[in-house]
Amino acid sequence: MIAVYVEKRGKRCRLYVEGHAEYAPDGADIVCAGVSALVGSLLLYAKECGNCRHLRTDSAPGRFFLSCRGGLGAAFDLTARGLAAIANSYPRNVRLYTAENA
Repeated sequence: MIAVYVEKRGKRCRLYVEGHAEYAPDGADIVCAGVSALVGSLLLYAKECGNCRHLRTDSAPGRFFLSCRGGLGAAFDLTARGLAAIANSYPRNVRLYTAENA
């Protein structure tokens, strides 16, 4: 099971992902691949956009963390919606937790 925690408070964004979907064996796990593609794209954007202040990240197999103030806006929202769509399509493999206060 992948646990995804999404928090957006004003211009502060946090994303924490942990676990493995275990949807398919032998590296053919489309659920893990989808989650990894979304969070990896957000990380690239955060590093390259130049607007993200106080960027903190950490990643390892089965774990990802990103925290930022400002600069991510729509990219963070798009990532959160994509992760929510995966969680809705694969509820046995992904659980989404949100804390929003826009």
